[in-house]
Amino acid sequence: MQVICKVILLCLLAFFLQYSWPSYASQKVVIIGDENYPPYSYLEQEVAKGVYVDILKAVFARLPKYQVTFSMMPWKRGLTYIKQAKRLAIFPPYYWPQSRPYMKAYSEPILLEQVVVTCNQAVLNQQRNNWPTDYYGF
Repeated sequence: MQVICKVILLCLLAFFLQYSWPSYASQKVVIIGDENYPPYSYLEQEVAKGVYVDILKAVFARLPKYQVTFSMMPWKRGLTYIKQAKRLAIFPPYYWPQSRPYMKAYSEPILLEQVVVTCNQAVLNQQRNNWPTDYYGF
């Protein structure tokens, strides 16, 4: 009888230790990326690519306790997933606190983007007051 009690106690102890002992395995994390924002983030033959993807891969390589994968999807669907707390993060993380208060905690820029417009001489020689319709076709 005493041996049976010891075996039962050991089994219970092993069971509780299995679920209470800290896990040293990598934590799996899925990050949403905009699938159509080249050259920063895009999907090419089912593979996440772009400047942001490269930067984030370099960052995550320094975090061995996390196994990060990218789930590339349309931007609006990704925002819906974040709002519904179905995923942890989305990139690029634009900071719009009034319209997206649910993203405030982690909205930090990855890069400082700069948008530029280039034109040919024919476009510059004519007055154009209606943006962007005056530039269609060039």
